[in-house]
Amino acid sequence: MKILQLDEAVRSDSAEVGGKGSILIQLLQLGMAVPDGMVITTSAYEEQAVRCGLNEKIFPLIEDQDWEGVERTALEIFTSCPLDEELSSALRHRYHRMTTPAVAVRSSATIEDQAE
Repeated sequence: MKILQLDEAVRSDSAEVGGKGSILIQLLQLGMAVPDGMVITTSAYEEQAVRCGLNEKIFPLIEDQDWEGVERTALEIFTSCPLDEELSSALRHRYHRMTTPAVAVRSSATIEDQAE
């Protein structure tokens, strides 16, 4: 599944939902109050990145350690390459199931969530 509603997730695999998503799922399972939310899975992100050609475009820049180029190119790719229809539809569906129209967006690479 590309998008998981926090209260429907049965496991909190941080490799698939990130560290923050994993903690929120665990808190919900413990009965703690957590705002309504959803997680776009890492596999959905990876599919989007492949579809948009992210790796082919930024790996040469990474090899050259052109970090500004990596940032600029990644931004260009993600702003110019629309979500595939399946992910877009799933995201709209999940958003409309939420209890409030106000949302906060938190994004990080799963590597940022790992212990040092």
